[in-house]
Amino acid sequence: MVMTLGEIRDYVRTHMDIEEEDLPDHVLDIFIREGSRKIEYSEQRWPYFEASATLTTTPGMSAVPKSSVASDIKEVASITLDGRNLSWRSMEELQTYGQSMGWPRLFSEWGDNFHLWPIPDAEYQLLVRYYRRMRDWVSEGAGAVPDLPEELHNTVAQWALHRAYAQQEDLEQAQVHRVIFDQELNEFGRRLTEMPLHRPLVMGGRGRTSRPRGRPRFDWE
Repeated sequence: MVMTLGEIRDYVRTHMDIEEEDLPDHVLDIFIREGSRKIEYSEQRWPYFEASATLTTTPGMSAVPKSSVASDIKEVASITLDGRNLSWRSMEELQTYGQSMGWPRLFSEWGDNFHLWPIPDAEYQLLVRYYRRMRDWVSEGAGAVPDLPEELHNTVAQWALHRAYAQQEDLEQAQVHRVIFDQELNEFGRRLTEMPLHRPLVMGGRGRTSRPRGRPRFDWE
């Protein structure tokens, strides 16, 4: 069920039978944002956060600011040129290849930049597939919807209840809602692992994945 920020606030206060003066928005929103982030960070990669963008190279420039590709990049999955994957290398390894120019075949990341080798000798359009960061949806106000799959909106509310009960020193109820939070998150993860293996990724740590976790290392053939 889709829940807005305002509905999550109301749900928590109604469940606890308290008024806004007892649990003001600015405090409750901290708990709601915390629950959202815990869900986001519970897995390295979420299919929900898959995104892509294009990168157009500049001749003679090996370093490309990530912000020029997309402002919300969290982790790069692959970079392709004309359907071919660039191979990832560590920055230390990439620096040993020298200053050759040509058709990019390798890439690395350092700081806020992508680094390409050979250094592009023309404009090339690359496709960057990546996992984006969660939007700070709580800051968007009462009508905002969590930047998460619909099935996890109630899970955010359960975390907020867990934290709110703990603040009220009702540790028994706090633990009840922590358990519900964990159960709902684990159940959602279990259902993701049942998706077909042709998907580019399933949630790691809960069964087989369609490729190893960690840095992709692609062959240029």
